[in-house]
Amino acid sequence: MSPTHLLPLLADPTRLRCVTLLAAEGELCVC
Repeated sequence: MSPTHLLPLLADPTRLRCVTLLAAEGELCVC
């Protein structure tokens, strides 16, 4: 995942938290 793709997530704490939780579960999904 490129830093450019992460920028919208960093601007949206709710989505960032969701993605972080999924990553911790071994999955990568943009909510």
